Parts: sequence; structure tokens; C-alpha cells
Amino acid sequence: SRNEDIGRGFTQDPLNFVEPAVNAFGALQVLQLIRVPSRNIRKDLPLLLIAGSDDPIGGERGNKMLAKAYRRAGVTDLQVVIYHGGRHEMFNETNQDEVLKDLIIWLGANLEKGN
Repeated sequence: SRNEDIGRGFTQDPLNFVEPAVNAFGALQVLQLIRVPSRNIRKDLPLLLIAGSDDPIGGERGNKMLAKAYRRAGVTDLQVVIYHGGRHEMFNETNQDEVLKDLIIWLGANLEKGN
């Protein structure tokens, strides 16, 4: 997060660590993540992917790849929102009000559709 208080809390939490995913979880587990999403996913399931462009886990490129994978799996109701400059924890970012507003709007629209 670009929020310095959140960053300090993260580094002071003994349960957090900074390590590449392949080192933390192992190559086989990381490769299994590449297979998601399942082709058995409900095709009309509304999905919202939100991410920061500077997220070290996936960022803009990784989330666009994930969206493409969902579309290949047949998902038809998919929205992707990339917040430029944002990091991994978009709900704890400096623009969290914007992120929460976008989420509430998306939820409201999907509740109206009956999804």
C-alpha cells in the first residue's frame, strides 16, 4: 500500500514476509495457480477484478492476463478496474474511498440484475 501507516503495520507484523511467490509456495503450487480459473465456473457469474498497476504480485499485466483466462473459461460478465499507482491492498490504499465507491456501484448494479 502507498499508505505509510499500512506499510509500517505490515513490516511490523511478524506473520508477514517479503518473498517471491515461487520461494514462498514452491514452483508446483505456483504452476497450479496458472491453471485457474476452472472451465466449470458459472459462465454468467459476475466478476469484478480490481488491482493496482504497481501490485508486485500481478499488477496491471497479471490481472489483464487473469481476465483473459476468465474469458477463455467462458465468463461473460467480467469487469476489470486497474488503479494506476496502486499496490496490492487496494482497500488499504491512499485512494480507498474511490475503490470502495467503485465496489459499491458494481455491487448495486449486480444486485439490480438479480445476480
